[in-house]
Amino acid sequence: MAKLQIEFQVTKSGIPLEISDHLSSLLSSKSDQIPPAYMCNHEKLVFILFDKLDKKLREYLGEMGTEKTANIAYISTFGEGLDEVCEISRKLGVNVAGTLNLGIKKSLFGKGKLTDADVQKAVEFARTTAQGLFTTLKF
Repeated sequence: MAKLQIEFQVTKSGIPLEISDHLSSLLSSKSDQIPPAYMCNHEKLVFILFDKLDKKLREYLGEMGTEKTANIAYISTFGEGLDEVCEISRKLGVNVAGTLNLGIKKSLFGKGKLTDADVQKAVEFARTTAQGLFTTLKF
């Protein structure tokens, strides 16, 4: 099986963490928090799950060049920052394998509610993205 790594940024809402738990189990891969995540090393595909593009995530992505990963896929819980994270990756020569905007609606206090449908969208996105790169991958 191809080596996969799912990365996520945990926020107060915990939505990226909830999704990554499903995905890391599905893909039999590890999941790590950004920060203090260990930097990837020659990964074939990395999924980054985030709710907002903050300074720490920008710094982390700024070091994510081709020696760290060949392909990167982004899942944004609220849809904010997708264009910018893609631009950061492309400038470093990393292939953006795909993006998913879950479009979770924020509440009055900035949190959103994760639904089973949102998790299923993320699972299907991860499945099709990984299978598109690794034809022998079965799950």
